[in-house]
Amino acid sequence: ANDAPAIQNAIIDAEEKGGIVWFPPGKYRLQSGLEITKQITIQGVGWNKTPGNGSWFFVDDIGFTPIFVKPTASGTIIRDVAIEHMQPSGSAGWTPLNYPYAFEIRADDCYLHNLQLFNPTRGIAISSPGAAVGRVTLDRIWGQPLLEGITIDDTMDVVKVNNIHFWPFWSTDDAVMSFVASNAEALRSFRNDNPHYSNVFVLGYKYGFRFGKSPISGGITSKFRITNADCDFCGVGIQIDGDQTTGQITNFTAQGKVGAPVGIEVGANNVNIQ
Repeated sequence: ANDAPAIQNAIIDAEEKGGIVWFPPGKYRLQSGLEITKQITIQGVGWNKTPGNGSWFFVDDIGFTPIFVKPTASGTIIRDVAIEHMQPSGSAGWTPLNYPYAFEIRADDCYLHNLQLFNPTRGIAISSPGAAVGRVTLDRIWGQPLLEGITIDDTMDVVKVNNIHFWPFWSTDDAVMSFVASNAEALRSFRNDNPHYSNVFVLGYKYGFRFGKSPISGGITSKFRITNADCDFCGVGIQIDGDQTTGQITNFTAQGKVGAPVGIEVGANNVNIQ
């Protein structure tokens, strides 16, 4: 059954009174999106590597964003839940279904903690075109996003991305791994000021980090920070293709790709990286 209408009613009730929308252990099927318009907490019991053990959302329709935090929902917390998408089995020429982002955050001062992005095509987007989101924190985000992991754009205050582990939780099928290695970007940053990344491990992506030109505003990333990061079996550890990007990197490794792995590749002008 579709659990989304009942969950949306609980969200509306919590928004009116203030509170927590609590998810006991189980799998909750979403066939329509959940919208958060005022500050609430989405709270599960955690998860392990087996879908259904813990608090899981299950999505099998590409027509909506499962969890959408609107600009009016500043201060929202989402924690201790997992999300699984229906994806095709691996075979020659495999591609994931064209799902939108699993989580879209357009409000300030939000906190996302202990999430399992089991196999979304696109994981988390932090962006609010023309509104400048700020002070969002992501912490302990695990999973296997298949095309985009975490994308940040149009944020004008510090976004902190801590304790990330992208690894083949869902599938080690050769066709799936080949698609991810040829196409997927784990961590993407466009028009942002001071994004901070720490304690990051990603395996098997085309790009571990990518700092590019915003498709929304045309802007770039200023003063990024990367501390304690390891890009394993990635084609390029850090890709910079936005002119005038600036940042600092401390304790970073990139290794293991068959052929010629690249640690840092700069394909833009007037870039300043320390």
